Amino acid sequence: MYAYGVRNVGNPELHAAFERRLALIADRLDYPSMFNAIYYLMFREVANEAIWRKIVDNTISQKDVLPLIYYKPFKASKLFLRAHFPNWNIEDYVDKFYNAETYF
Repeated sequence: MYAYGVRNVGNPELHAAFERRLALIADRLDYPSMFNAIYYLMFREVANEAIWRKIVDNTISQKDVLPLIYYKPFKASKLFLRAHFPNWNIEDYVDKFYNAETYF
């Protein structure tokens, strides 16, 4: 998904399939998978509230500290979420991934 999203290639049916799949599994992804999914969603400017809600909730529920290598899309997603969902309270989400900076 990342490769198709960053290059803006693939037909609309492919991207629709990616989004349908994400809607089903976004709440079960690990950090590496969310790294790719978040980049994809931002590159494609996908503002699907259900998918983003699952990613935010999933990130908050992770027990492990976000590895620094996966940090950038999470940080960028803060701006994306504030722009597309201004009424959301994302403090717990932001607090969760900002811990990546404190451990290094």
